[in-house]
Amino acid sequence: MVYNISNDFFTAGIAEKGAELKSLKNRQTAQEYIWQPRNGYWPGSAPVLFPVVGMLKDNKYKFKDREYYMPKHGFAKDSIFVPESIKKDTLTLSLTATAATKKLYPFNFKLVITFSLNNSGLTVTATVKNPDNSALYFSIGAHPALNIDLDNTSMQNYFIEFEKPETSKRYAAQNGLMKTKPEPFLRKTRYIFINENIFNRDALVFKNLRSKFVTVKNKQLDYAVTVDTGHAPWLGIWSQPGAPFLCIEPWFGYPDKTDSTYNFKRKTGIIKLKPQSWFATYYAILIK
Repeated sequence: MVYNISNDFFTAGIAEKGAELKSLKNRQTAQEYIWQPRNGYWPGSAPVLFPVVGMLKDNKYKFKDREYYMPKHGFAKDSIFVPESIKKDTLTLSLTATAATKKLYPFNFKLVITFSLNNSGLTVTATVKNPDNSALYFSIGAHPALNIDLDNTSMQNYFIEFEKPETSKRYAAQNGLMKTKPEPFLRKTRYIFINENIFNRDALVFKNLRSKFVTVKNKQLDYAVTVDTGHAPWLGIWSQPGAPFLCIEPWFGYPDKTDSTYNFKRKTGIIKLKPQSWFATYYAILIK
């Protein structure tokens, strides 16, 4: 099932499976800003990454001397969320712990995702609640894929523009895991220019960038879509090589390193949430 919300400027479609954003359209121009999957390409559009971001080493982790297996990006993306509130321009969906989730993840939790349209675009808020009397360990991230399949323009006409000049190393992947040493990538620049080989070694992953706003632009077209990352400490930028989409991914957490010891409590980027407390973050897609 897909829920639809709208205002005077935009419409949005959100699937109950995974609370995944499936569409964001301009009502006046009918321009679609979210990737519409098709055969041969990545089938996602904007999965919610919870309770891990990326891959675990050997797809497993240890907690209190027990071993658990977890798929890449966690199980939220494959779970059915239930509606908590449906309004014309706002939708709230939630996911709570079940016997099935506890086979993968031995915690009580409630994950609440709210989608809210405004005159600039869409804001997506994620809240993790810990109803238990012991700490909750998790990571969470967003994975929106922006549609750049426009007027048959080449992907090489697109570029990333940061809000501020950045000097940052790239955390490169090796078989889906992060290498232990980052490599130089950005140096006093606001731009990343896209080419056909840039994602051959998986995503570009950066830590603690200065920029809150990351914009995808086209050299030839009047196209600009900005992602407000909500000051997430990690940013992933990714596309399937040759595919006409770009993912701008704010993360609280990131994939295991190649030297991971499987200890979930000590996983890099893991969040420890105190009993009876909550954690909230957001990202926004802003249309020029």
